Amino acid sequence: MLRFIMASHERMAQGLRHSLQFLTNTTEKLYDISAYTEGDSRQLEDVVRELFTSFHKDDTVIIMTDMLAGSVNQKFVPYLNDHVHAVTGINVPLALALIMTSEEDFSSDLIKGLIEEGRHSMLYVNDWLKEQETGEDDE
Repeated sequence: MLRFIMASHERMAQGLRHSLQFLTNTTEKLYDISAYTEGDSRQLEDVVRELFTSFHKDDTVIIMTDMLAGSVNQKFVPYLNDHVHAVTGINVPLALALIMTSEEDFSSDLIKGLIEEGRHSMLYVNDWLKEQETGEDDE
């Protein structure tokens, strides 16, 4: 089974999961870990271990985290293998592309391509608008 974990400092992961559920009507196979939130005394390592224990060893797991050097991302490194992949610096377009991909199509090359596409979804809108206005005047 294909599973997706969103993990972040505070509640970004929870918001991302809710957004993806809204956009895709997908509820199963999406998990979020909001680390270091007020009132949660569990250790992050324990939360991650507990979640992975609930998965089958042959499941394909895509982990999406907020920051490469962050402690949240680092807690998943020991779990990485041919079936468990991590993507950091996640954004909604990239997360959406990942969860819309079928399990049979997943490969490291596909993930790398989707990351590249995700990079192109980020832009400075002020400049983009100026380019649109300039482009319209040229016609």
